Amino acid sequence: MRELWSSSGDGQPLPQRYWAAWIAAYVLQLISNQFMRFNRPLSDVFGILNDVALIVAAFLLVTIIRRATRRQRDRQAQLHGR
Repeated sequence: MRELWSSSGDGQPLPQRYWAAWIAAYVLQLISNQFMRFNRPLSDVFGILNDVALIVAAFLLVTIIRRATRRQRDRQAQLHGR
């Protein structure tokens, strides 16, 4: 992902934000699973936060793919003189 973004990204730290959201979701899921044993409402809160982090990660990944694809298409068009 680093190589793809460095060659066709726009300089914004989207991959770092994506990985941060993905790791946060994983950690929140682990915390939710631990709280499930003795505090169900708190486990549910962490479960919801996990879901939010996964949604953010998914949105960022789609954005990364769309921007990289657009930049690669633009570069291809320039190379072919379109």
